[in-house]
Amino acid sequence: MAILAVIRDEKQSIYGFRRADIQVFQQWRNRLSNTIPLSTSFRTHEPLIKNINQIFAPILTDLHKSLDANRIEPPHPGPH
Repeated sequence: MAILAVIRDEKQSIYGFRRADIQVFQQWRNRLSNTIPLSTSFRTHEPLIKNINQIFAPILTDLHKSLDANRIEPPHPGPH
């Protein structure tokens, strides 16, 4: 049995790095039957993730996927 793993970040394709095309990401997603979103940040704490989600949701619209924080407490006092 062969396993195909595709790791992608559609948001990175908006910059056109190495001729990235968002349609390629979307076509692969539509072809695959089992997808697992990677949405947990293990580096960033919850207060910062909430701010990031709030800022980028209206900017990225349909591309936005909310992140979750693995770390609850910030490593130092705010503001964050």
